Amino acid sequence: MIFLADPDAQGRKRETPRIKHTFMAYFRMHEDMYMQNWEASTLIDLSLSGCFFFSSFPYQQGDVLDIKLQLPNSTKALTLVADVKRIQTRSANASLVGVGAQFRALDDDTKRVLEEAIAFILDGQAQTGSGGEENKRIAPRVNRNFITRFRPQTTDETQPWQFAALHNISSTGCLLSTDDPFNPGALLDIRIEFPGLESPMTFTGEVKRCLGRSGPRPSPYSVGVEFKTFEESKKEVFLQRLEFFVQKDSSR
Repeated sequence: MIFLADPDAQGRKRETPRIKHTFMAYFRMHEDMYMQNWEASTLIDLSLSGCFFFSSFPYQQGDVLDIKLQLPNSTKALTLVADVKRIQTRSANASLVGVGAQFRALDDDTKRVLEEAIAFILDGQAQTGSGGEENKRIAPRVNRNFITRFRPQTTDETQPWQFAALHNISSTGCLLSTDDPFNPGALLDIRIEFPGLESPMTFTGEVKRCLGRSGPRPSPYSVGVEFKTFEESKKEVFLQRLEFFVQKDSSR
């Protein structure tokens, strides 16, 4: 069960998107800010208003915390101040408590970084459009970095291919990092060297989202792509190999 950081959020529509995504975060009591005694924990729920995590430390409702997040789209940790709004004992493991925390007022830069991080993670999940359940996946995702090349869609076969970092792939799309930005709606030719295929798989993809990463130095753009067409002759083997990696990842 997920507890919302905002105690008034139950029974009304959520104003900001929530992501259910597991990654490491660090916590400490706010008054211990000079002691540097951070506790590592697993963050499983994040929105612009707060977060939810499990902890072995006996936090109490009303505690004020420093929370340090290592966001996936930034090399710099983001430190926030939050109020503990809810505590729940986990029946399966009484030594852990669930902590719902509400962030205090965010400045514009911090809010922007969080918005980018949430959008970045959502891009790594299935494209659902504006409706449906939160974070509902259309197709399972494989978090693998296969060799990937791309170029703007063209009939000119002499146009060179560029390398891209592939973050994840499903039967409906993928998430890439590129040096150049692309407008939503732009069409890309994509070639992915997928294990089990003798030659690269070629896709036509439509850019659904493109975000720049935060930080003082230039860094790649996060490009969410929805597949429109791909080679029918390789489709069956591609889907079989994709399912193989999905099952392998789920068994870890």
